[in-house]
Amino acid sequence: MKKPFSKRVLVLFFILSSLSLFAQNEEKRLVFIPNIGVNFSNIEKPIAEFLVSEEKTNKAKIGISYTFGANLKIPVLEGVDFLTGLEYVNYKYSFEDFSIIRESNKDVYSIAMDAHSIEAPFILSKDIYASGFKINAGVQLGYIVSAHSEHTVKSYERDNNGFWTFKDEEELRKDIKGLVKRTKISIPVGFSFELPRLYFSLLYNFGITKFYDDNYSKNVTFKVGYKI
Repeated sequence: MKKPFSKRVLVLFFILSSLSLFAQNEEKRLVFIPNIGVNFSNIEKPIAEFLVSEEKTNKAKIGISYTFGANLKIPVLEGVDFLTGLEYVNYKYSFEDFSIIRESNKDVYSIAMDAHSIEAPFILSKDIYASGFKINAGVQLGYIVSAHSEHTVKSYERDNNGFWTFKDEEELRKDIKGLVKRTKISIPVGFSFELPRLYFSLLYNFGITKFYDDNYSKNVTFKVGYKI
């Protein structure tokens, strides 16, 4: 019980410290940055909806999806900004197909998961070069609004010539929102680059709360924003 509590205390301390920093700056110039981006996500293993084989393991692949939202940038110190906002993030978790052969029949299994989350970042951004590069680190809080697992089983049978011929296909899409942890906390670390009107961001997010069981979600997000 001490470990999750200590994580929450650290997160709360970071948020309060960040808020107090920009509250001390009397002349804040808010910059509004709507953005859109690509999300590359990964997780160790799927939620099993049915047991196919104890000998088979599902190797994770990188899932590609999207994110969009808006951020507020607030200068707090010379060369240091505070970023917050609201983002809608789609996570796709993919796994390599695998086959199970039983005599003259073969089943090919495809498994994927899909989750949608509303998230709020609290990030400190510091200049590292005068040319517009910044290093970013902070905390991101989220709430999963939907989650599904998708299973596809393609069945084949061996013909008289020894070739596999397609027989049928079965698809199963199941709501797994009740099986995952709805609240989400992650640590974003990365870099950003700014032009007079454009904002580019590359962040690696590693989860400190479990998505389900002993699985932690990891993702890399590349975003492009327009500064208003």
